[in-house]
Amino acid sequence: MHLSYINYPMLEHLSDEELQQLAPEMQEEHYEPGKLIMQQGEVSQRVYILVSGQVQVFISTEIKVELAILSKGQFFGEMSCLTRDPISANVETIDNVHVISVSRNGMLLLMDKNREFRSQIIESMIKRIQNSNERVLEEHTKSQIIMKLHESEEQERYGELIGESAEMRALLGWIERLSMERAHVVVIGEPGTGKVNVARALHYRTTNGQYPLLVLNVADR
Repeated sequence: MHLSYINYPMLEHLSDEELQQLAPEMQEEHYEPGKLIMQQGEVSQRVYILVSGQVQVFISTEIKVELAILSKGQFFGEMSCLTRDPISANVETIDNVHVISVSRNGMLLLMDKNREFRSQIIESMIKRIQNSNERVLEEHTKSQIIMKLHESEEQERYGELIGESAEMRALLGWIERLSMERAHVVVIGEPGTGKVNVARALHYRTTNGQYPLLVLNVADR
């Protein structure tokens, strides 16, 4: 029975003796499409080696950021399993997936007995960290661009605050003074009186336009 593992990814380099030692620490698992195998924040007790199928690795914050698509021969869960730190991303099946999962003791045994396997693990971990950082930065940049485009559209739609009346001059004076302070500001008024315009003007003066303005409609909440 243990000999059936010989042709599986990342196990083909192991000797018969190593496979015999490792067999009690391994188990085969099958998952249907759309199954969440690992959840961000949990601690993984096992490392998963993909025999067939694909999984999506992603993180969920304000937006969903895809970090990688893994397929046959690749693995996941190794960092949390070895360090016992929480998992930094979610792993979900794309199609029917067949994996070999290995316990922490099994991973340590493999890394101790097989130099090539150990090198693969270390190299893969380093590469995955680099790729994750690049993807997170890329998605963050995209979100910043989208929000700035949205702001530009809103500015074109509503325009700048203009007027020569005493009330408008007083309002602009308040905006100028408040932009110099570190304080929370609540803008209150009837619908259609320009509360968003005031908030936007105050935001741009405070941040010099370097940061996007996030507008949330909480009227129905």
